[in-house]
Amino acid sequence: MPDNVPGLQKSESDMVMWAMVLSCLFLGLLLAYIFVQWSGISTWQSGLTAGAIIGFLLTCSVDLGLFSMTNMHTVRTILMDIGINTFYYAAIGAVMGWWLGRK
Repeated sequence: MPDNVPGLQKSESDMVMWAMVLSCLFLGLLLAYIFVQWSGISTWQSGLTAGAIIGFLLTCSVDLGLFSMTNMHTVRTILMDIGINTFYYAAIGAVMGWWLGRK
C-alpha cells in the first residue's frame, strides 16, 4: 500500500481486532461452504487448487475495482497483493481440504 495516502491505513494501536477476527471467520465459512456444498473437496491437493483459483479471482476483482475508483493501489501493489493472496487462499484451501477429508 502506498505510504503517501494520509488516513488510509490505521495504526496498529487503532486496529479493530474483533472485525479482523470476523473477517477471517467469514472467509473460512465461505470457503467451507463452497468446498462442502458445491464441490465436495476432500483432499489437500484439491483444496489447494480451489483455494488458489478462488483467491486469485476474488483478489483480482477487489483490487482492480479499488484501482479503478481510488488512489489506494498502483499496478505494482495490485500484482503483489494478488500473488500474496493467491498463496494465502491456497494455503487455507489445502488445510481445509485436508481437514474435510480426514477419517
